[in-house]
Amino acid sequence: MLPLENVAILKLEYWDRWVYDGPSSEADITELLNTASRHLPGFPMELRTPGLWHSHVGYFADPGVAERRLLNLNVDALDVAPGAPEQGPGLRRSIGIYSMAQDNISPAASPASADEVMVELGGMHEVLKLVLADVITPATAERISLNPQAPQ
Repeated sequence: MLPLENVAILKLEYWDRWVYDGPSSEADITELLNTASRHLPGFPMELRTPGLWHSHVGYFADPGVAERRLLNLNVDALDVAPGAPEQGPGLRRSIGIYSMAQDNISPAASPASADEVMVELGGMHEVLKLVLADVITPATAERISLNPQAPQ
């Protein structure tokens, strides 16, 4: 089908979530989030954020083979109900991280095969790993075995 149609947009999204074990009032987001991240606003870090918050960052990045690459990152600090009865009553602080790369592709650069699509998605995957590595602390990245590499 690819030789018959032009692929105009490729999009890759990831949803990551961390939930603290203790009461939400005791959660310290600096144990998870990198205070020097260029993808996060300063206010949650400065306040050590006892409250709930949301941030959204979006920008156009190095497009690779695409005409234009959009990167989006949303981070939410929310309180959620415990997932299991043995966790006890009360809400738990949850940090959700949504990351997205979207490539807008010119008709001349449209992938001609499934292999070319997979190469493009692989490059987007590596970029999103770099973004996540910037947002979380090095200790957290190591704990989840995140080994970001710059795309070739």
